[in-house]
Amino acid sequence: MKSTTKIVISVIILIFLTAGFYYASRTITNVTGKGILGEIIKEDETDIDRFAKCLREKGVMVFVNEDCPAWIKQKEIFGSSVQYLDIVKCEEYGATCTEYGIEEDEFSIPTWRINNKNYLGFQTLEDLSEISGCQPQ
Repeated sequence: MKSTTKIVISVIILIFLTAGFYYASRTITNVTGKGILGEIIKEDETDIDRFAKCLREKGVMVFVNEDCPAWIKQKEIFGSSVQYLDIVKCEEYGATCTEYGIEEDEFSIPTWRINNKNYLGFQTLEDLSEISGCQPQ
């Protein structure tokens, strides 16, 4: 075998090994939250994370139906920060929603409970900020 063929094969093998190590380390990090060498990988908290956490700390709740187009749009605005909201799924827990004073005809749209007052439908971050006092920055 020629030396150039050996070099090409070696480079190809090295590329595959590097790519395999890269994807394996990303998978381990995603699953465990730790890097391949054990260091803790912490993602920076975003402004929307802080905003959603502030809403939760102030007792803001949102009553939703997962299939509602307005709720789907609302979730897009919050992105992964939606996990920090206090969400009650009315289609699963109808009795719970009615216990909070959410009427059955309101189950199909997001209903925000802020300071014991209900706000129906899609709310912008600015609206939620004004009502709650939390700042989306």
